[in-house]
Amino acid sequence: MVKKQVPKNNKGKFFRYSFLRKKFNVPDIVTFEDLINILPASINKKRITKAYEYAKVIHSGQYRGTGEPFIHHPLAVAYLVAKLELDKDAIVAALLHDTVEDNNIGVEVKDIKQHFGADVAFLVDSLTHIKRVTNKFLGHNESIPDLRKLLIAAVDDVRVLILRLSDKVHNAWTISGVPQEKQIRFAKRALTLYAPLAHFVALTAYRRELEEVAFSILHPQIFDWLRTRMAYLYDVNMDVVIDKIKASLKKENFNYEITGRRKSLWSVYTKLKRYLTQEGIYE
Repeated sequence: MVKKQVPKNNKGKFFRYSFLRKKFNVPDIVTFEDLINILPASINKKRITKAYEYAKVIHSGQYRGTGEPFIHHPLAVAYLVAKLELDKDAIVAALLHDTVEDNNIGVEVKDIKQHFGADVAFLVDSLTHIKRVTNKFLGHNESIPDLRKLLIAAVDDVRVLILRLSDKVHNAWTISGVPQEKQIRFAKRALTLYAPLAHFVALTAYRRELEEVAFSILHPQIFDWLRTRMAYLYDVNMDVVIDKIKASLKKENFNYEITGRRKSLWSVYTKLKRYLTQEGIYE
């Protein structure tokens, strides 16, 4: 978190090649109206509004490294959680997830419980706990696989992991707001800790997003090189290839359906590394 004046223009501050942001239609800066507009009519929005107002007061005067008021971070996390169709308590917890740690007012879990109930307090407390466990563990131990096992064993409710991963996804999108050293540390943890955790809870889109952002930080030149060439392959060559396949199948009178998926740049890169040196890739 950084206390600073909000810049007049945040353009270019966010990760530009996000697959997930397009899929979920996430704005650069999520507002409360954006969140409310995607909630189903069946959800009672009074507690969500109350949580937003509460968090807005707690985070008043705080700003993200990218310049926007800090409140837009919990709003973005809540937006992601809502898109995943988690329950109302999870959305409320997303809005409140930084209120216990990142505040100068002295908010405690018991205050969250008093205002928002035991379930929300449990989620917020669990998130705060795994943050501390992660920081303490990584301060004394470099074994990421052991930490993954520890976090999975320590979490009694999968919503806690999903909330934590949603928090990390938004941090990834706004990673340009922190110094380069912290970006590199985040990228390494994203690849070794958070992306595998996303895979564990079947959030493939989260895993892909974290891998892509980490790739762009750790290997920016290769990332740009591969992104340009894969875009050409999919946007130009792919139609030609598909047309040739269709023509061959029609000629043989086959009934067919052509389906496919666009592989992530990180996935392509790791496969290329198995067969080629970096020099070979550039050739």
